[in-house]
Amino acid sequence: MLRTIGFARVSSREQALEGNSLDVQVASFERYTTHKGEELVRIFRVAESAKQGEARKVFSEALSFASDPRNRISKILFSAVDRATRSLSDLARLAELKDRCNVVSVAIKEGLDNSTSDSELVLTVLAAAARHQIRQSAEKIKASIDDRVIEKGLPPGRAAWGLKNIRGEDMQGRVISHVMRGVQVKRIFTLVAEEEIPIYPELADRLFREGIYFSEKSPRFTRSKLYSLLKDRTYIGEIKYQGKWWPGKIPQLVDRALFDQVQERIRRKGQRTKRNLLFSGVLIRCGHCGSAITGEFKKGKYAYYRCANANKQPDHPRVRLTESDLDEQVREMLTSLRVSDAGVREWFVRVLRSRSRRTQVEAESRRAHLTRELERVQKQKDELVGLRLREEVEHETFKRNQEGLIAKESGLRATLAREGARQTEEGEQAVQVFELAQDLTARWVAADVATKRLLLGILCLNLVLDAENLVPTLRRPFDLLAAGLLPKIGRGERI
Repeated sequence: MLRTIGFARVSSREQALEGNSLDVQVASFERYTTHKGEELVRIFRVAESAKQGEARKVFSEALSFASDPRNRISKILFSAVDRATRSLSDLARLAELKDRCNVVSVAIKEGLDNSTSDSELVLTVLAAAARHQIRQSAEKIKASIDDRVIEKGLPPGRAAWGLKNIRGEDMQGRVISHVMRGVQVKRIFTLVAEEEIPIYPELADRLFREGIYFSEKSPRFTRSKLYSLLKDRTYIGEIKYQGKWWPGKIPQLVDRALFDQVQERIRRKGQRTKRNLLFSGVLIRCGHCGSAITGEFKKGKYAYYRCANANKQPDHPRVRLTESDLDEQVREMLTSLRVSDAGVREWFVRVLRSRSRRTQVEAESRRAHLTRELERVQKQKDELVGLRLREEVEHETFKRNQEGLIAKESGLRATLAREGARQTEEGEQAVQVFELAQDLTARWVAADVATKRLLLGILCLNLVLDAENLVPTLRRPFDLLAAGLLPKIGRGERI
């Protein structure tokens, strides 16, 4: 009795409805082998949910099983030609199986096999036609998705958490804000940006307590889901397609300023180890060679600092200081900034604020220029979309120019946001530091690493480690303040 195997494959629900389900295919194998008096040894199945890689794996397993001489297989059955091959390479593998192992491939529906040259020719033609139909269908699907994303501004598939796919009375797909989750998305971003809650597990616990659930089956947000949500540009109205972000016509659940604030928060969190080293990076330079002073933790908690170039030069000093050594020298510097005379302190503040006003005028001018440039880019984007809708530009040209404009717009918005922060904060920052400096030595001890680095950056142009001594170069007018060179108060006096 001839030994036979079957290969059943279904790739979509439509094929199941058309009578090509796995059960229907298996039944055709059983009828065929019963009629021919053959033994159906094994059936290989590829379900509709299988990914392409898994489907290829099962197909290869079927061919390997058929080619093994210990199994003594004579035929491999397929319910139809399009179930047998998805490409001409599949057909070539079946022909090789016939030539090498004398295992015949049979398409039951068409009544064809590759046992003779004539039948193999007909099978090849039908397989090529099936391949053409598959590719044609794939091209139509891709064109439909391109139209959905680029022209209609809709996501290619299921909407992100917080949004909802619907189909209107005109049977056109749309994306709307979810009744509850849309508001919850804004709440999640706000918690991270304004309250600076650590993302995991603190934020996940907070959301669970507030009744913000990911789903009924999995109510608690995982770390990966939270980070994925917080980085998703869908919430500022953009759509990801083929690895790129496109402008969408969907509800904007989060404004861009809040989104950018959260991204900066995430970025800073990724640099936590570096920031915890107070004097690391380019903050201090070596007085011997000019290289950066780097820090490292020993035993996970003791911070030491040395020149990054110390081991590369034989004559380089082998100096390694603890963080407490450097911290003590900074405190001595801060003590020198204290002004005991109340009149001098008031005069110093007036001069700083005068300089601040001039800086703000310059900042306003920069912001006006950036705003005009942003409006120009937005106008170019609208004009480009109009040209595309009138089919006056090619699709590839449209995509390339649109990507450039989107990147330029994003950069201008980020620069505007930074200018706004500088305009509102820098003016009073120097004044606040001066006032704080009058009692800064005590405050320094209680400050966190980020605050200490900010203060040093405002006070110092640079810091140099000369042997074991930290030598600061203070910004004006703090250099005069530290040196005790402030003039007495009088008419028309300046720093």
